[in-house]
Amino acid sequence: MSYKRFNLLTELRKFVAAKPMKADAATLLHLVADDYLSARHRVQPLTRHTRPLSEKDVFTVSDVAAMTGWSRQTIIRMFQDERGTLIRPTPERLHKRGYRSIRIPRFVYERVIGKVSV
Repeated sequence: MSYKRFNLLTELRKFVAAKPMKADAATLLHLVADDYLSARHRVQPLTRHTRPLSEKDVFTVSDVAAMTGWSRQTIIRMFQDERGTLIRPTPERLHKRGYRSIRIPRFVYERVIGKVSV
């Protein structure tokens, strides 16, 4: 679907919501717009945040920082040398610096937090 059509449908919804109309006409416009969007613009639902953090099997550094209340740098320092932590480096290239993607499995998280909280 083109950006103009999507924008037009969005503006149509705003117009229907703002102007008093007969209920039948407003309902019909909403149904037509929703049907058009669902048929033309298929979007898969996001599954990343459907489960609470406590039920995830693998955490990101930001997830662990949010759960513990510590900074991201502290979490990186704590987990970067731990056995079982998943680190995927992206090598440095010409004019681009390298990055690391760090994932912390649940069992590593529980082991390290268990050591710290005594």
